[in-house]
Amino acid sequence: MRTVGITVVGLLLLLAGGALLGGCGEKSQRVSSDGPTSFAVQNAIFSDVLEVTLAVQSQSGGRPALSWKATEQPYVIAAIFTNNVQIDKQSNSVSNTAEIVWLWHNGLQTGRDGAVKFSDGFDPRREAEGLYTLRPEYDPASLAPGTYVIALWALDRNGEPVAASREVVLTVD
Repeated sequence: MRTVGITVVGLLLLLAGGALLGGCGEKSQRVSSDGPTSFAVQNAIFSDVLEVTLAVQSQSGGRPALSWKATEQPYVIAAIFTNNVQIDKQSNSVSNTAEIVWLWHNGLQTGRDGAVKFSDGFDPRREAEGLYTLRPEYDPASLAPGTYVIALWALDRNGEPVAASREVVLTVD
């Protein structure tokens, strides 16, 4: 059984523009094309928003659980990336969405603002298979061994970012 080791490199991000992947703030610079880097210590993706402290609980088998103080915002999103989060300043959105391997938002009616289990989310890369809705027969595959970046953000009713965490680096053994 694999053990999930966690290195907190920061907290996560906040995005705007659409209830899922719009954003605002400075563009995050990827330090390495080989995956997340420990040089991104406490990398704040967005500025001028309430900072949310994200806790990642280690779970066996590459299935972390996330918790944070509830934001009480209408749109809350958490994502696991294979690389540092990238924000395009012109479009004000996440530019590396293809690197998202797990996604949760409060519209899924699983988990809650403040706490989610890995099984509460889904792998957006499997959307073409029709597995983006949370059906009982679908449980997202565990994360493969490697290093990931976790991000969390909240939007107000207008889709504007109001809260975000810093990036958290997660290592799955």
